Amino acid sequence: MRGVVRLTGLERAEAALFVRDSEQALSRKVDAVAEKYGIKKSSFAKAALYLTFIVTIITCLTCFYKADFINLTVCTVAIHVLVNAD
Repeated sequence: MRGVVRLTGLERAEAALFVRDSEQALSRKVDAVAEKYGIKKSSFAKAALYLTFIVTIITCLTCFYKADFINLTVCTVAIHVLVNAD
């Protein structure tokens, strides 16, 4: 196949470390901006859970207009996964 790059195990590990380092640097920048504006440090999981609840409620309201059970199922499974994450 053209354009497919095959990485060795070492190259994959180096790429994963680069992503992790980049993610930590971005996280520090976001924390600094949040602290500058007086926003207390919060976890991503809590924010994801709240946003998923909001999407679920909006999807429930949409079900009054048209049946949308696939999105409702996805939202409820996401809530289940977020609540039971270890």
